[in-house]
Amino acid sequence: MGELGFCHLKDLLSAITTALVSDITTDGGIPIFLVRMVHNKIWYWFLFSSRCYLAYLDPGRIFYNVSPFLMPFVIALFTGKKWRKFTVSLLLLFPIVGITLFQEFNLGTKINLFRLFYMFLSITGFVKVISLILKTKRSGK
Repeated sequence: MGELGFCHLKDLLSAITTALVSDITTDGGIPIFLVRMVHNKIWYWFLFSSRCYLAYLDPGRIFYNVSPFLMPFVIALFTGKKWRKFTVSLLLLFPIVGITLFQEFNLGTKINLFRLFYMFLSITGFVKVISLILKTKRSGK
């Protein structure tokens, strides 16, 4: 779904429509109430939107698009209670932004925005590591 997994609302709507039409027409000879109960829009919307949402958080894609040098700094953001809430909230909100706003960009821009987001996280993690090192040095004197 989507180019290289960068799906957005248009991709979700087309996937839901295609799946509903193909699944409903395939189930011939079964009572229509049962068919409509199994193949409903709410279930397909949940299924495809969660698949799209989780595609943005796929570790394979993250490690493919982000430098291995930057990943320790992203992981460093998860240490300490002060930065953990900030990092988790950014990571959980980024796919929503991607699903709603990325449809207007071409594939190269989508990849660059994805990388830029993780670069921002790694720079924030780098600043955190440096501040932790400086704090440790000051307290050691």
